[in-house]
Amino acid sequence: MPNMGRGRVLLVVGLALLAAGLLWGFLPRSAGGVGCGSAFVGSRAAEMADLTGAIDADTTGMPMDRSVGYYADRCADVRSAGRIPAILLIAAGTVLSLGGYVAVQQPQQGPGAGVERPV
Repeated sequence: MPNMGRGRVLLVVGLALLAAGLLWGFLPRSAGGVGCGSAFVGSRAAEMADLTGAIDADTTGMPMDRSVGYYADRCADVRSAGRIPAILLIAAGTVLSLGGYVAVQQPQQGPGAGVERPV
């Protein structure tokens, strides 16, 4: 990034972190072959898999190989683990973007301020 001021660099890095955090937060996750949704938006597939397993075990009279709520609990853990880095990336990206925006909008101060320099 030649001839980019610090403010522009902060702005670009901040926007990249913000985009990465949003992407990380909305990528779909799965646990045990069941879709869990994303870190920010959940899915009911895990609850449906738990209910289907319970109904199948009840109708066949066979004991369940997993407890009711097995998939839902695993999905909650997977979604929570993905939510933490996404929120951190979004927060860091927002702070850096705002800092870069303020630095770009702020008039230059110090010696040579207002003097045009050749590019």
